[in-house]
Amino acid sequence: HRWEWDKNPVEFFEVIMALESLSLNYRIAVVGEQFDESPKIFEEMRSKIPEEKIRVWGSLPDKQAYYDLLSECDVVVSTTLHEFFGVSVIEALRFGCMPVCPSRLVFPEYLPKRFLFKTQPQLRKRLVELCKYPSRARSERAACQTIGYKFSWAESSL
Repeated sequence: HRWEWDKNPVEFFEVIMALESLSLNYRIAVVGEQFDESPKIFEEMRSKIPEEKIRVWGSLPDKQAYYDLLSECDVVVSTTLHEFFGVSVIEALRFGCMPVCPSRLVFPEYLPKRFLFKTQPQLRKRLVELCKYPSRARSERAACQTIGYKFSWAESSL
């Protein structure tokens, strides 16, 4: 992950602030590589989200820590404006995380429509639903793993 503008952090954090305004129960992991010129919104939002709701903020020490984190998560969200493949989404799928991704770029090529959103209100509605009923994300775990494993080298015929 990169903390860059093309990942559309403004839309993402606007929706997170909407969840916060509704006093919903959630935990967030904002994982990514930070650069000298990372968008300031990451720093601004870090102070606005209550500490008890932050699972991780920033980079992790190694790939295994990242995989351990994914194994504890229920949902992966992307609001990106520029994506060729979506490696982080594929990795999260392999661990059974339910994707909530934009209905643009590469995502409609490998994700069923039920995992896609077209507008910010749709994204907000979906995340509100998942905060209220987390079992809905967990019920998709096997389907998500199946999608993720389609991209596994072990499954490849190369």
